[in-house]
Amino acid sequence: AEGLAFTALTDDTGARLSAGCSYDVSGITPPARFWTLYAAAPDGAALRPGPDLPSAINSWTVLRAEDSRFAIHVSSVAQPDNWLAIRRTGSFALVLTLLDTPTAGSSGLIDLTMPKIVKTGCGHA
Repeated sequence: AEGLAFTALTDDTGARLSAGCSYDVSGITPPARFWTLYAAAPDGAALRPGPDLPSAINSWTVLRAEDSRFAIHVSSVAQPDNWLAIRRTGSFALVLTLLDTPTAGSSGLIDLTMPKIVKTGCGHA
């Protein structure tokens, strides 16, 4: 399958993503047969927060609202519903990969609607 990967190093305000904070990734993704979201080191290497923690989420496992929107809680502290665990220190990136997507063949003329990344708090105990 053909795919595209998008990497975010900042939230919607332009602030660098910090593992000392929590974020909500919410909205919808561009059209794709399948997508994945995971946290990575700024250099792109996948981060594994622990063997029993959710280090990735995808279009088959995400819980959605009736209108197909979702909210994924990105945090080092356990969260209800859709939780993507991250390490407790350092900066990180979020990587969204779209597989089998019409976006891959686009000449850039279509407007992509990407999920929002909103900081929800910092300094967890």
